[in-house]
Amino acid sequence: FLAMSDLFGRFATTRQIEPLIGIKEKTLYRLRLNGVLVKGKHYRLKNPLNPKSHILYDVEAVIAELTRADLEERLIEKDKLEKKQKKITKKEFVA
Repeated sequence: FLAMSDLFGRFATTRQIEPLIGIKEKTLYRLRLNGVLVKGKHYRLKNPLNPKSHILYDVEAVIAELTRADLEERLIEKDKLEKKQKKITKKEFVA
């Protein structure tokens, strides 16, 4: 059995991690926006002084997060809350 860290070290670029986890760059971006992947825990900037720097993912932390049993449930609940908030905001503008 070959550990992920044996392939790339602890961190991997977006292009390196995509085929390992089967998730595209856009989805990784959405997971970061939704707070599923947390800066400092699941990823970091290649150059911390540059906010537009490339991202390096902690391979094992990302895999552990994406294989959590309650992840799908959490995302569905978050989506429901966001839809509810949008409805409330629309009602406020209509009134």
